[in-house]
Amino acid sequence: PQARTIQTPLKRTKMDEVFAILLNSLYLESKIEIRKAYSFHIRRYIELLNIFVVRHMKLLLDALFSCLELPDYSGEETRLNALTALAALISYAWPRYAWSRYISYAWSRIPLHKSKINRVLLKLVSDLCPSNTEVPDKAEI
Repeated sequence: PQARTIQTPLKRTKMDEVFAILLNSLYLESKIEIRKAYSFHIRRYIELLNIFVVRHMKLLLDALFSCLELPDYSGEETRLNALTALAALISYAWPRYAWSRYISYAWSRIPLHKSKINRVLLKLVSDLCPSNTEVPDKAEI
């Protein structure tokens, strides 16, 4: 295969189609075990798509947020997979100076969603923290 150059923007590939199907399936799935299986593969696709994951930003964030908002009560594997995928998304989709000319909308994608990302992460933390917030009398400082 011939190496792709930076001078021409890449067209959608089969991997883009498969990733979109995977995201739709994850977003619409209600069975916990199947959601866990779908969420396991999201991070690897983000790594493979690299900066071009911004093509799927809206659907990807919706699918990840649905995983983070709903507890699975069996080790929280779905939430853990969604968190690792979100970390990969932030590291790969953050604007790249070399690609900005060809993917100009990548510059503002993450900052547009940062308030929703923060809100979902805060809700996740509050779900995972114990409900008893009282400090015992003999607490060591």
